[in-house]
Amino acid sequence: MAKSKNEDARPAEAPPAPLPAPVASANLPATLAPSSRVEGLDEVLPGQVNVPMLVLVQGTSKDVGEARVGEWLLRSTGKVYGTKVRIVPVSQFNTRGYFRKDEDAPACTSLDGRVPESGSSPADPRGVVYHDCGRCFFAQRHPDPKNPRSKLPSPCAAQINFLALVWGMEDEEIDRQLCRIRFKRSSWLCGSQIISNAQMNALRVKTLWGTLYELSTKIEEGGMGKYGVPSARVIGPIEKTFPNISEEARAYSMIWSKQRELLARESLAPDTEEMEGVAPADVHAAPASKGVAPNEGGPPVDDLPF
Repeated sequence: MAKSKNEDARPAEAPPAPLPAPVASANLPATLAPSSRVEGLDEVLPGQVNVPMLVLVQGTSKDVGEARVGEWLLRSTGKVYGTKVRIVPVSQFNTRGYFRKDEDAPACTSLDGRVPESGSSPADPRGVVYHDCGRCFFAQRHPDPKNPRSKLPSPCAAQINFLALVWGMEDEEIDRQLCRIRFKRSSWLCGSQIISNAQMNALRVKTLWGTLYELSTKIEEGGMGKYGVPSARVIGPIEKTFPNISEEARAYSMIWSKQRELLARESLAPDTEEMEGVAPADVHAAPASKGVAPNEGGPPVDDLPF
């Protein structure tokens, strides 16, 4: 059948637009490139610069100087912030760590909270090894032999991590320090509070770093002596207190995210600092393979390449 004039005049369909190419770390703006952050540092490699850990001092913490239980300590500088600090989370990621009793080095770690870094877990009491943290024997809570009605904390602790900017309660904007914060066991719920707040306010505050938090510590006592339990309180939008750091926080988050594959290949192990205390009930029984819903930014690694 002959085509009508209208059909002949119909323009040809345009080909579908190509998908945007993935942004490689080498294609980031020069102002965000690791080697250009400090003039003269031209060959900085991933892993050469370690972002310091902000730790909550516990009764069994080692090498803490004059810091007391419940105080926040910046490991690299020895600065003690006291029992309260202000933070702006920049990126969030999950890890796990299994420590055997009386051993400082972890027996097993996971860089994403889902699979063991080495590919498999240590053998459990039956000789079984696991390739999925969610199913692993060491990630579960087991009955307490001394009290069958209760359960012991899981040997392998789920860890919520943040890359963050930290200030003391009296510090000025210029006094900010980039750091890592890890929440696990007695502090796990504090990290969960920050994630929950970011998710519930996602329509109003669209970035993780849009909110300033206060971390405060309550001292409790358990079988291992005194330990600190932190909690998070929203102070308000970052623009009201520190109006000039949003772009800096965004830059840190972008660099952190774009380098995730490179740093994961370097197999950078999580920090081995142990946070003492009693695990909240049923916190570690959830399958880690499902993970925690991520906020903007955050790979499962501990080091930044600048």
